[in-house]
Amino acid sequence: MSNAIRQGTNIRAMAYQTSNLPHPVAVITPLQYDPRYVLGKSTADYPFKVSVVVGPASEVHAQKLCDRLREPDGDGSIVAAIEDADYWTDTAIQYVSVTSVGEVGEVAVSEETLLVFEVEATVVW
Repeated sequence: MSNAIRQGTNIRAMAYQTSNLPHPVAVITPLQYDPRYVLGKSTADYPFKVSVVVGPASEVHAQKLCDRLREPDGDGSIVAAIEDADYWTDTAIQYVSVTSVGEVGEVAVSEETLLVFEVEATVVW
C-alpha cells in the first residue's frame, strides 16, 4: 500500500509511526480482522487504516494538498492511488477498495497545528 500511495500521490508513506513525522506523510496501520472468517473464505480481506498528516493548518498549500488528496479520483488523489491496480505488484491481490475517507481535523504536534485525516481500505487476496 505504501508503494501505491508514494507513486500515486508523491507523498511519503510509512508502515510505522515515529516520534518525528515528516509531512506530508501517510502512516499505514493494519486493523483487526477475524482469522476464522478469513480462513473460511476463498478470498482474504485485510482492512487497513491510513493516517495522513498533511502539513501546517495555517498554510494554504497544506489546505489545498489536503483537498486534492481527499478527492475520489484524479491526479494526487489518495483514493485513486490506493485503488489503482497498476501500483500493486503482488499478483495474488484481487483488488483494493477504499471504504472510508474521514473528515479533516487538526492535531497539535510540538508548537505546530497540522491538518490530518484518515482513510480506511480493504485489501482482498
